[in-house]
Amino acid sequence: MTDEPTARPRRNTRRLVLIIVVALAACCAGGGVVSWALLRWYGTQAGPAQKVTEDFLTDLEKDDTAAAYRLLCADVRAHLPEDSFTTFVHAEKRVRGHKVVGTSVSTVNGTATALITADLTREGDVRDRRTVRLVKDGGSWRVCGSPY
Repeated sequence: MTDEPTARPRRNTRRLVLIIVVALAACCAGGGVVSWALLRWYGTQAGPAQKVTEDFLTDLEKDDTAAAYRLLCADVRAHLPEDSFTTFVHAEKRVRGHKVVGTSVSTVNGTATALITADLTREGDVRDRRTVRLVKDGGSWRVCGSPY
């Protein structure tokens, strides 16, 4: 008897292990590339919507209702004059601080929409969670709804 029959199974085992390692490495690399691409896409979509929300809430904190009004979508501005918006905002407890805690962006039937969830701190240390709805309006994100 020779050692050849025992050498072959070892060689086959090494090949199998090598193939599995290469396949796993390829899957991990592919998954990493896909994850990076999705995060990059999501950042380009969610980032600008979140920035508009931050600006809007900061304007409310500074009681700059004129600047906040300019960030509203055309549909809301068409139905809510600026002085009515100001009166409505002042009827609520003033926003003193905010923290964005969630972001969701979607496109349905060609309409891009974002939902940004923020924890608001109002006068008297009242805490309030609001979801700010935004739509793409003329190529820019605009607040569309009643988050105040």
